[in-house]
Amino acid sequence: MAIHKYVRSTVFDDDVVKVMIEAYEATLRALDVPKGDGNTNQRIADLVVHMTQGGERDPQVICKRVVMQLSGG
Repeated sequence: MAIHKYVRSTVFDDDVVKVMIEAYEATLRALDVPKGDGNTNQRIADLVVHMTQGGERDPQVICKRVVMQLSGG
């Protein structure tokens, strides 16, 4: 899974890791994207991590923002 590459290669608090994984998986469901290592999965993971690094800790807010960004909104 694309998000796990970040989790393993960077030091994140356990709670932040849970937020990122929940946001990533919620975004996959919202966009009907299968789990995997494709370009879409990587883009979603990049955005989730970026938003988390920016301080957002609500997985649903992150999911909504990623969906909006990917759909041109």
